[in-house]
This record gives sequence, C-alpha cells and structure tokens, in this order.
Amino acid sequence: MKLISMTEFVLSHEATTDYEYQLKRHLNYAKFLKQPLKLEMFIPCDEKGNVLEKPKDWHKHISFTDNEHKKYQKAKEKVLFKDMPMNYIDLQVLKTYENKNKIIEELFNETVDVDFILTENAIKQL
Repeated sequence: MKLISMTEFVLSHEATTDYEYQLKRHLNYAKFLKQPLKLEMFIPCDEKGNVLEKPKDWHKHISFTDNEHKKYQKAKEKVLFKDMPMNYIDLQVLKTYENKNKIIEELFNETVDVDFILTENAIKQL
C-alpha cells in the first residue's frame, strides 16, 4: 500500500453502513500520519537511534552473533516504509526532521515526488 494523503484515504473508501468501522479506519490513518518521524521508521536502528548494519548470514560469518541478528530483526519490525532509497531522502534530512519533531504527514507533503510504500508492520497500524 502506498502512503496517501488523508483526503485521498477518506475518498478512496466507499461509504458503508458500518460507520463505526469506517470511522475507526479513518482515525487510525490520521493517527498514523500524525506520528513523529523517527529514523527507525525508514531503516533498522537500535534503541539509541543508531543505524544497524544488516547482518550477513550469521552461520557463515562469525562477526554477528545470534543476539545481534535478533536485535536487527526486532529493529526491522519497526520500519514502516519499504525499501526507502536513501538517495531520495538522506539520513541527515531524516535526522533533521526527527529533531524538529516533524510528523509523517509533513514529510509526505514536502516530498511529493517520492512514493512511500508501507510495510506490513505499518499496515497493521491502520
């Protein structure tokens, strides 16, 4: 699913008689868009916000322990946007957005030429 504006989201869903369900979906999407931006939404990061290196096959390379692999997998579950090419939005820009307490909606509005594809983890929030 591609990230879209709140207006597009509301208009893309046909009205149903289940108003409570429809309202809940709209509220969940609005809450999603209002989340403060964090680097971990784009790439796996540790609890301090440091970018984690992707572990290689831990059976073949002893440089990563099983624990490090689990940490990476857990951090990967927090990623909300699929395969973000960092040439579109570099890490410095994302850190600036995070430091200025910008929200997902602001990033979406300011980078209209970038398609933000939601991960399964993000879709579960909706």
